[in-house]
Amino acid sequence: MLAPAHRSLLRLARAHRGLSRRAEQILGVPAGASRAVLRERYYQLAKETHPDTATAGADGASFVAVRAAFEELLEASASSPVARTAPNTAARGGASQWASSPPRAHASAGSSGGPSLGEVLCERLREEPEAARVVWEDLRSRRLRVSPAMADALFRACARAHADTSDGMRAALGILREATALGMVTHGVRADALVSLLTWCKEDELDCTFEVCDEIGEDDRTPEVLAALSATFSFFPSGASF
Repeated sequence: MLAPAHRSLLRLARAHRGLSRRAEQILGVPAGASRAVLRERYYQLAKETHPDTATAGADGASFVAVRAAFEELLEASASSPVARTAPNTAARGGASQWASSPPRAHASAGSSGGPSLGEVLCERLREEPEAARVVWEDLRSRRLRVSPAMADALFRACARAHADTSDGMRAALGILREATALGMVTHGVRADALVSLLTWCKEDELDCTFEVCDEIGEDDRTPEVLAALSATFSFFPSGASF
């Protein structure tokens, strides 16, 4: 006969397994699904249930359930031997100081008060920086407004996914150009993104710095952008102007 302490642990384990089964049913994944499968299914369902989508319910209750189920199963999988020995994707790609520094905090733009659909889709880039272009194509096809947090995530993924940091910068700059042309960024977000790119140039001393400078138009010359320009070229001889 089991001791009382053992019976209590068994009840907790059964209750936890019951919660996991419900979470698996919500996501529609088999028991013991890999983290890659969980993420793929979560992002698929997010596109269908997030309140930012045209087909989602007004209160976003379905998405809340999907997100909770995903987080529960992801946490459970983190304790498995496979998860503990999996390679650290953050270590792949370039060694950019800018890419490895902590992301800046930004206010969420979600219509439900939580993360926007675009921010949810960009969460994938934490573990899959090489998917930056795929995520961007999805955002572009849906014409999702780019928030500062999304731009930050996309740029950092570009930096991590390219062994050559200049190539990563050019990929990030390309995304900003496309977003601007499609009207997916506000003037403020574009200025914030340019400051991020200039900071990246300064920290990594990139040879494509002037490509970023060429992107800056008269309307972009906010005090923050001008300050970032001055900081980037502070090593230039006195008299340099922008």
